[in-house]
Amino acid sequence: MAFISDLKLLRPSFYYLILAGFVLAVIYLTGIQPKAKEKDILRAEILNIKAILEEHGALYPVYQQLQMELEASQDYLPVSFGPLEAWHVEDIDGAIAAIKQVIHDSGLEEVRLTPIPKSLERGGGKFAAQVELSGQLDDLRKFILELVEVPFFGGYETLEIQKRAEGMRYVMKLWITMS
Repeated sequence: MAFISDLKLLRPSFYYLILAGFVLAVIYLTGIQPKAKEKDILRAEILNIKAILEEHGALYPVYQQLQMELEASQDYLPVSFGPLEAWHVEDIDGAIAAIKQVIHDSGLEEVRLTPIPKSLERGGGKFAAQVELSGQLDDLRKFILELVEVPFFGGYETLEIQKRAEGMRYVMKLWITMS
């Protein structure tokens, strides 16, 4: 009988032991284990970033060497602009018409040609126009080479090339000299 009474005394301790084990399992599953997974993910990201940094560190001297060679190279064909002619504000329509003629002669299709009025505020004897064209890349090359021969052409600031389902589209911001 003494043995049975000893078991009755152990029963509440056994329940407390099971309860403590359950609490520890909940704490582990809700707190410790997710943080361990997060730590592993962060460790993998850190290793990935370190590999990228090492790659960049190894390639940077090569980049510097190529940059110096490019600057030292004179193998490119410099484009020289013809003599600049100043235009009067009244002649802006004539300049736009001349640009349209160059577009037509080069084989490109004009989508939009819009003068930018705010560019007149900058002063400097120039105004800007945004030109949107479509056509072949060779025709764009012809357009640029013909455009630099136009006396009032002051340069272009941006050239954006977009590939679309209907073909290539080019958006340029041109500068035109004026007085």
